[in-house]
Amino acid sequence: YDSRQEMAPFRGLLGDPVSRVGFLFAVLLAGLTEELVFRGVLSRTLERTRLGFWAGAAVASGTFAVIHLQYGIGGQIVVFAIGMTLAWMRARSNSVWPAVICHAANNGLAYLALIAVSK
Repeated sequence: YDSRQEMAPFRGLLGDPVSRVGFLFAVLLAGLTEELVFRGVLSRTLERTRLGFWAGAAVASGTFAVIHLQYGIGGQIVVFAIGMTLAWMRARSNSVWPAVICHAANNGLAYLALIAVSK
């Protein structure tokens, strides 16, 4: 699994300080919006059906992984596992906010790693 190759398209977004701030904002905003959609709405809605929590979380996490097409299959498996973990966090806390914070932190760390491998 070569994460550097998967991150290559994003390196061009780090050319100047304004681009870096904009990209970081987008990365953190993605954590908020994706969690509200996938864990806050989709997963909660599905778990109230006959699917129950785990199957509903798996459908929502699978959809979450599929929209991350920029990653290869290995990356999508990781994204699916992260989605399941975030769904569990949301259910355990009965709040989407711990998942939002963890998602944003994950994206922020990925952003820092992208800067590190771009040098």
